[in-house]
Amino acid sequence: MQELIRIESCKFGDSEIAAVNARNLWEKLEVKSKFADWIIDKTSQAHLTEGSDYLVFLQKEKNLQGGRPSKEYVISLDSAKHIAMLEGNEKGKEIRQYFIDFEKKAKEALLAMIQKKSQDTEAMTKDLDLKRFANENLKLDMETAQIMKVPPSFVLSESVKRIKFELGIDYTHLLPMSEYMKNIPQEDRLLNPAALGRKIGKSAQLVNNFLAYHGYQKKDRGGEWNYTAIVPGGMVERRLWNGQGMRYHLVWNVDWFLIAWQEKGGHIMDLDAEAKALDLFRDV
Repeated sequence: MQELIRIESCKFGDSEIAAVNARNLWEKLEVKSKFADWIIDKTSQAHLTEGSDYLVFLQKEKNLQGGRPSKEYVISLDSAKHIAMLEGNEKGKEIRQYFIDFEKKAKEALLAMIQKKSQDTEAMTKDLDLKRFANENLKLDMETAQIMKVPPSFVLSESVKRIKFELGIDYTHLLPMSEYMKNIPQEDRLLNPAALGRKIGKSAQLVNNFLAYHGYQKKDRGGEWNYTAIVPGGMVERRLWNGQGMRYHLVWNVDWFLIAWQEKGGHIMDLDAEAKALDLFRDV
């Protein structure tokens, strides 16, 4: 909306309200009489009260024509609408409508701000409630694991997966940093990609792609994964797949893997995109 006359916030008593400079209003209304005579006449006609409907102050700048300092008036927006109507001409109607439109837009903006604040508060409350609920679920699952004598690392990873699926809250990036993932029994330290994936809430395919992407393994022409020379000693073994035939698979040290996953940003990599480039991970 193009500005027709400046409207500003002004303190009337204890309240901040919209107001206009009376001299500016007089100029916009193109009144023929002198300002001093006009303002006295209009405040009387409209039955306005000083202090609540308008304010009077002395102009601080020196009067170039000599004599006393001029009086300036600030009028509340409601009073300005009334005065514009009292002019009884097209200019008065135009300015009064401008004031009405300004108030309408100001109320719409205030309502939108209140609604947004309410929505933001509701969203924050909902998010906090969900996270509180998720944390209570994690705590309950871990307590149950202790009672049932189930390995806490397994329960934690399964609980995190369930919370992500049911509540949409993803804690998988925190799994490698958990103390429960650092205290895994010795017999469970060498795991295949599927088991490693369960520790961090990811699939075996994503784990394999991560290991291949960073050069820890490659597929041979027969489609089996083989580890590379850059893997630290003792971190990986090649074992028979369930003891059947001559098929082998790789098992990895879980402590080493969790550190590699965290340090190399596995939790933020787009491994789905890397899965489409498996030819890069094959021996030719």
